Amino acid sequence: MTVPTPIACTLEAGAARAQLDAWRDLLAGAVEGRHRVSTGRLELVLSSDFDQVDALVRLAQRETACCAFFTFSVTIRAEALTLVVEAPDEAGAILDDFANPAGPA
Repeated sequence: MTVPTPIACTLEAGAARAQLDAWRDLLAGAVEGRHRVSTGRLELVLSSDFDQVDALVRLAQRETACCAFFTFSVTIRAEALTLVVEAPDEAGAILDDFANPAGPA
């Protein structure tokens, strides 16, 4: 029987906020489109001149180290590079932080 991954972050509040800010900074000018495919899946279409894939991969690795419920993947097509962010449906509100580039209102 598989035990579900808990919806929890191991970072302290300040470090979690800093990491979310790092996501916003990295993706600020790079995202051309956001598609909320489902409650637990978000696709971020990156601009064709996005040249920070290595930084994106490192940040996704750091994120999964503290928030193991996230899954990240990159889809490469001739016309687009897409960052796919997935989480259990119960974490949909957390996924909203990725969908909202400006942060909470």
